[in-house]
Amino acid sequence: MEPKPYQEQAVKILARYAQALQNAYELQDEQNKILAKANTPPLNRDDRIPIEAWKNIGKEKKYLERFAASKASIPHVCMEIPTGGGKTLLGVAALQHLIPSKTKSVPRFVLWVVPSNAIYEQTLKAFRTRAHPYRRRLDWITGKKLKLFEKHNPITQNDLDSHVCLMMLKFPAVNRVKNKDFLKIYRDSGAYRSLFPDPQNTLAQKHLLQKYPDLEKDGKRVRRSLFNALKIIRPIIVLDEAHKAYKEKQEQNEEFVSALNQLNPRFVLELSATPKPVSNILIKIYGEELDREQMIKMPIEIHNQTKNNWKQTLASAHEKQQELETNTRNLEGNTKRHIHPIVLVRVEHTGKAQLEKNSVHAEKVKQHLIEQLHVHESTIRIQSSEKHELKGENLMHPCNQVRWIITRDALKEGWDCAFAYILVLLDNTKASRAVTQMVGRVLRQPNAQKIEEDETLNRCYIYCNRWEVAETLKVVRQGLKDEGLSNIKDTVVIAQDQSKTTQNKKIVTRREEYEDEEIFLPRVLHKDEEKKSKWRPLNYERDILAEVTWHDIDIDENFSIRKPPNEEEDIREVNVQGEDKKIEGRPLLPASKLQLSYFANSLRSIVPNPWQTARIANNLIDRLKAQGYDETTLAYRQKDLTSSVETELTKKITDNAKKIFEQKVYNNDISFHLKTNKKLNYEMKKLFEFFLAPDEDDVLVNEKHDLPQKNLFKPIFKHHFNGMEKDFALYLDSHETLEWWHRVAVKQDYSLQGWRKDLVYPDFVAVRKDDRIFIFETKGLHLEGNDDTNYKQTLLTALEEVSRCAVPCGEIKTPSVTLRMLLSDRWENETNKALAS
Repeated sequence: MEPKPYQEQAVKILARYAQALQNAYELQDEQNKILAKANTPPLNRDDRIPIEAWKNIGKEKKYLERFAASKASIPHVCMEIPTGGGKTLLGVAALQHLIPSKTKSVPRFVLWVVPSNAIYEQTLKAFRTRAHPYRRRLDWITGKKLKLFEKHNPITQNDLDSHVCLMMLKFPAVNRVKNKDFLKIYRDSGAYRSLFPDPQNTLAQKHLLQKYPDLEKDGKRVRRSLFNALKIIRPIIVLDEAHKAYKEKQEQNEEFVSALNQLNPRFVLELSATPKPVSNILIKIYGEELDREQMIKMPIEIHNQTKNNWKQTLASAHEKQQELETNTRNLEGNTKRHIHPIVLVRVEHTGKAQLEKNSVHAEKVKQHLIEQLHVHESTIRIQSSEKHELKGENLMHPCNQVRWIITRDALKEGWDCAFAYILVLLDNTKASRAVTQMVGRVLRQPNAQKIEEDETLNRCYIYCNRWEVAETLKVVRQGLKDEGLSNIKDTVVIAQDQSKTTQNKKIVTRREEYEDEEIFLPRVLHKDEEKKSKWRPLNYERDILAEVTWHDIDIDENFSIRKPPNEEEDIREVNVQGEDKKIEGRPLLPASKLQLSYFANSLRSIVPNPWQTARIANNLIDRLKAQGYDETTLAYRQKDLTSSVETELTKKITDNAKKIFEQKVYNNDISFHLKTNKKLNYEMKKLFEFFLAPDEDDVLVNEKHDLPQKNLFKPIFKHHFNGMEKDFALYLDSHETLEWWHRVAVKQDYSLQGWRKDLVYPDFVAVRKDDRIFIFETKGLHLEGNDDTNYKQTLLTALEEVSRCAVPCGEIKTPSVTLRMLLSDRWENETNKALAS
């Protein structure tokens, strides 16, 4: 499981914060050593270091402090990660930067806290399974010195000295007042004897209480409980699904926060899709990034059945499942990629006591599937409080037969299967939180990889019984919001037969004061070679790609591929003593040869010239053969080889194209400012048309619930803005120097052409009262440093430089253009600087 770029960036941000903390603590230690030599009292800035580190990495939002019994501030931050974004994997990866090194002489102990039994069991199973990506990452971080604990397991000093320890707990065990289960960790136990001084050693007991004055006691003796052990150990705490531990109002959270702080943690890391206001959000990952990195199936296709006919709804879902089954078989035949689509059915009741009631019961649904829809019984499982038919099933295994899972609430959390494609809602509890939770169960994309060959396998499907369309959309969108995915655009589509009644056409027009005004924006232009001193819009294929020096594009000589393992079928015989003897071993390596035509054709999308494609392919194959790779090896690695070559060629071509662009800028062959010939500029449209679902037509308002006053077009809808974009739009609207601002509509509106094929659609355009033009691109902090962000940043900088060039003779001096890339943690300061320049 290779980390995605946004995951790597998130871990880098956490690493920066952890390093800032470490630097501050080490500086304090060095200063105290100097003070000690001068017989001066030591500094103690532990209560300020986490907030100073927060500011040092550029965080502007207020840091909400948490304090231990010693009054030291506890580093306490949150990763906001939508469902499907790999919260647990990121939590595990973060431990690399949080676990103290062995040289620190402090316990390396992690307390992993989860909200429910289902998530507890799933996470613990993953951590115990050595082949699981989570465990493999933990083994890599800990050098295979990991030791897992549950609440009832004993802990010894030897465990702490020789291992990285990870203990699983549930939220109820961290709430002393409201749940008796918490009292278990307060009980005196011999399981932690080696962590405490002898009860008869009065002096050692006194010293321990001086260091940890709030330890639980039995008289004057420190109680040897898990709670006290944890206080002494000072664990790193990971709160999975942290939002479930908090309420909306701060005063309602005091009890949980206090209980957590009493554990005296070294660091608290929250993982959440929808954090509460009490969380310090260090990292925020947006749903668009999950979609871009192929982590989730999008869009969601909804099928509504407004009449009370659950059997018809089930039949429609069965028809879709059969269609997807056929498509997946075709996919496997063509690409060897295996998927078997699973249907998740939510019913009203599952227990025996409700079987005779006039309701949609799990057994009735199973019977109807078998008798009327001819579904084989071996493919159906019921998962409920009474039946656990999924126990032991590996749903991802190619030979697994399960296609239908019937449940009510048993799978609403802590259960994930990327092969779950269809959600069938046969109950009518639209207001239930459980329904919105189940939306997230069908979102994950198999292997985090889109399926180019069949678009039907890139989306998920929801079938609803006796629901109105508007109600369905409301529930599904709430489900997406609860999973942290509300900011993905075009997430929900309605089945074709319902689209006319559910999609409303919207027309936005300019404000009255601008409706007749000619408004122009500069385009990226290229000098017309045939007409001297004339210009035309920059064309990527003609002006950039056509001038790439293809004879210089080749694969580096040091390019190599990993040789395949010497795989064979291992057959052994075992005697009664348990001794085994290998009796046969047959090679499993395919004997096919590399198809050069396939290899060359796969590069055509990158290298448009077939002669150059053939040359590059032939050169590479000859070079690899000269290095000792035979035909069988190359055939075995053909897919990986093609992918690696595509990546390297794309980089080389992009680098070459960038040099061409920069040279043309230097030669004044590229221009970016308004021209007197209006046809060369981009003329702002008078209106835009688009479609919105019934629940998407809420207009954007500010904190006072007033409509914006400087937007060029009106009305503007909340659906077109994610969280950062909304804040930025309202900020522009309140800025006194601006005349108007506009939220650019992607693929309908203003765009910039650079040295890559794809157009760049900036997020916002604004005009100051002195006619100066501002172009803004906004990005979440988790996107900082990735390839797309770097490209856009470089392009915006280059175009701003072009706009400052002297205007050629005969043209009117036009307003300068300011272009800025704004990141979510510092956009306000950067915008202030730009607008004041």
